[in-house]
Amino acid sequence: MKSTSASESTTAISPESGAFARIERVRKNIRRMLDVDEESYKDSQSRWSDEQKKAYRAEEEIYQGHCAYMSEAYIQWSSNLLLEAPLPAGEGGDGESSLIAIMSSLWPGPVGSASQSSAPQYVKEAIEKVGVLAKHRRFYLERLFDQLKPEEKTRFNPLLQVWYPPGGSLPDIKATEMYYRLEGCWRLGADHKEHHLKNVPMNQKYDEAVNAYARNSEELRTFFESDLPARNDKTPDSLAARLLLSSLLNRGRWELAEYERFEIFASTSIEKLIVSLELLGEPSIPSYRGPDSFGGWVLEVLGKDSPIVASEWRPVKIQHLPRFYLCAEWIVGDLKDRDLNENDLNEELREKRNLCVLAMAWSYCTNEKHDLRVPGVKDYFLVGGRKVAAKEELAPTAVLHHRRQIETLYNTRQYLELSPERVVLYSRVNMHKRLESGAFLEKTLRGKTLAQWEAISQRATQLVSDIKEDINPTSGPNQ
Repeated sequence: MKSTSASESTTAISPESGAFARIERVRKNIRRMLDVDEESYKDSQSRWSDEQKKAYRAEEEIYQGHCAYMSEAYIQWSSNLLLEAPLPAGEGGDGESSLIAIMSSLWPGPVGSASQSSAPQYVKEAIEKVGVLAKHRRFYLERLFDQLKPEEKTRFNPLLQVWYPPGGSLPDIKATEMYYRLEGCWRLGADHKEHHLKNVPMNQKYDEAVNAYARNSEELRTFFESDLPARNDKTPDSLAARLLLSSLLNRGRWELAEYERFEIFASTSIEKLIVSLELLGEPSIPSYRGPDSFGGWVLEVLGKDSPIVASEWRPVKIQHLPRFYLCAEWIVGDLKDRDLNENDLNEELREKRNLCVLAMAWSYCTNEKHDLRVPGVKDYFLVGGRKVAAKEELAPTAVLHHRRQIETLYNTRQYLELSPERVVLYSRVNMHKRLESGAFLEKTLRGKTLAQWEAISQRATQLVSDIKEDINPTSGPNQ
């Protein structure tokens, strides 16, 4: 991804200094942002009065100047800043941008100085790129906010104000809170329905889960879309307001697509691990053991050549285990959000840390590498031979990969009986759950007016409260 350096400022170029962006290119950008085709874009304007068309042309001209400035400040800005809806798979697009969307969600707050980090150099470079991305994205959003109608700034400030989501390093708009609250409503409903699938035979589980998620989406869409404020065609939302709302939805698409990649990568890795353990004659993964006993088992099964890995193999050694266990504490965390008594919590922590050690050892043995789209990563292994002295030294892609591996192993109950079939099923259900959740958010929010977003936001807040009172969601097979 081409970009200005981290030290360059967005104010270094005045908006008037660059060549004015061609209006047709600007309109194409608008369509990509709003995710509409040319025919739909023109059709929506055909019903406007001459006065409305004149006002909209003026808005386009203002945005045209904004596009001209962004083109000089940041190359390929619309896709690299995660503003446009991503292209469907196989149609091109900037692959690095979607990865940056996920990496940015892992840095604690706005990106600070990379020179103060103890992370490896390639992670520092990634931090710097996220910082550049954040700076330009914030400028773009702030300029759009300035272009809102005065009444929109006043009434809808709680939705459209530019801010940094807690725990993230990319700026967005305040409606992000509502977006994730709405997603939370969907997942609470999905978790509740999953509870009733516990005894469904494995060969029926995928179809039953697909039907359950579809029912969940339909029920919630009916709830949110009933009695919404009618569109006011005489005073439509400004172009700036619609672009701000779309930038949020488009970024959500980038993130969902990237989590899909991590799902596939992790599940494929774990499936190979389970097959390898089966061929070695292991009946299950003894993750219930204490660290010393479990570490000894890992040395037994991975301290020699794998029966299925034909490529270069690095046997795990005893000196690796303390480092893996230290990293496992950082990767797994403390599980404070789990509603468990102290004994059950400690048991789950022990098992997940053991599974993390196994996952890291497998990555080490099989030479698994970072996604090549990570800036400057080249041929770095996910788990190398160097000592990791601080949590900050763990690359975000490694953390995400190992967490996905842990959840796959734990939720498919490989500690009871090895089953690569359960891994495949788990991954299929998990990916469909993510797909259905994203489709629900798109259908509920895409194309809605500011007043309708406001109404949906209020209903989502109340519904989350009501659901939490009525049900106690049980973890399903595809958390």
